[in-house]
Amino acid sequence: MKKDFKNVKILEKTVGPENGKTLKRVKNNSLIKNDGVEKTVRHDKAQMLKQVQDDMGWFRCDFGALAPDKNLSLFTSHFSQRSAFTSHLSQKPAFTLAEVLITLGIIGVVAALTVPSLVAKYKERQRITQLKKAYSVLNQAFVRAVADYGTPDNWGLTITDTKKNDDEGNPIYDYTGTINVGRILSKYMKSQPLDKETVVSNTTYSLDGRLVTNMSPWKADDNEIYYRMNDGTIFAAGWVSRLNCESDVCGDFWIILPGGKSKKIGVDVFNLTFGKNGIMPRGNSKGYPSFDKYCNKKETGDSPDNQGRGCSAWVILNDNMDYLHCDDLSWDGKHKCSD
Repeated sequence: MKKDFKNVKILEKTVGPENGKTLKRVKNNSLIKNDGVEKTVRHDKAQMLKQVQDDMGWFRCDFGALAPDKNLSLFTSHFSQRSAFTSHLSQKPAFTLAEVLITLGIIGVVAALTVPSLVAKYKERQRITQLKKAYSVLNQAFVRAVADYGTPDNWGLTITDTKKNDDEGNPIYDYTGTINVGRILSKYMKSQPLDKETVVSNTTYSLDGRLVTNMSPWKADDNEIYYRMNDGTIFAAGWVSRLNCESDVCGDFWIILPGGKSKKIGVDVFNLTFGKNGIMPRGNSKGYPSFDKYCNKKETGDSPDNQGRGCSAWVILNDNMDYLHCDDLSWDGKHKCSD
């Protein structure tokens, strides 16, 4: 039976022929007859589906653009194309404001619990890397210095602590040998001497948290003792204690890692020794300063500036600072908290 199209409203001129037939642009999710006559359809889902069933030859329109399809009906094309009908029926559910705020709150709590720990682990790993790099640089400089000047007992050493006092009772220190060591080694490193009175650390603490008064503040006593490397690490020639370097110890060094106005021995300040055979990190199973006694947060029997000196060898050899997190480590036993 022929349909009645008396009240058909023509919307626009055709945009081009398709298979010899005229196509017309359609608005508002309308349907078009194959003969080119446009029929406006009301937005009633049941009515629209019924009309599609009655008129299998109609075209499907998607948001104002024609999409002719002679072989597939609206139902099969649903699985291959998004149609105007399905766009009304498949709207995605949205989150409420309360749900969003609750989710953000949970994320904030988790971040507050985990981020500080992650930052601390990152800084710890950074310190380990910086110490090992500084130790490598010093050793390379030492090898080159020995090749040019001989072993350190030929570097013009003098005992730093003279065991004498001035007229006012203050101890007299001789830094001549220390200055000579710093001058010789600095020739083989990319470093600059610190100006006198440069503050190395405003406050310095022992590993167990006690204030080291003679290093608070810690200043560069002489501009030829303290040297700053390119990455900000400072090395300082320490006291010379043995002119003939008995037991392969002539004196010591300090390595002060960059960052922060306060320092802690065994965390960002490390002690090493130098002798005829090279530079060695301090801390082992025997002697002074042993790891078990001088890298122990609970050991408070010695002076504050000694506590933490025994950590250097542990960090360089074991590649961790787990002594900051557990108390059952041992030089000859457990080497990690996770062991």
